[in-house]
Amino acid sequence: MAFPLIPVLIGAAAAAAVTYFITTKSSQKRMTSVAREMGDSVQSGADKLKSVVSDTVDDASKTVKGAAAEVKDAASKIID
Repeated sequence: MAFPLIPVLIGAAAAAAVTYFITTKSSQKRMTSVAREMGDSVQSGADKLKSVVSDTVDDASKTVKGAAAEVKDAASKIID
């Protein structure tokens, strides 16, 4: 069985290309910029989610308080 030389050469070429890309200053700046943008995007999404959850909890709390008041009024009418 022959040694699979072509996959080894392809892997070596891919590794060399990735290494070159990572070590180039302009690509490092670009990767830093992209990472910063992704972080900002994630933070913005988290803030939006926090706002939506907070509003939902507030609405649910108001609904529960209103329902409790209605039950209390109905119970007091039954008792009286």
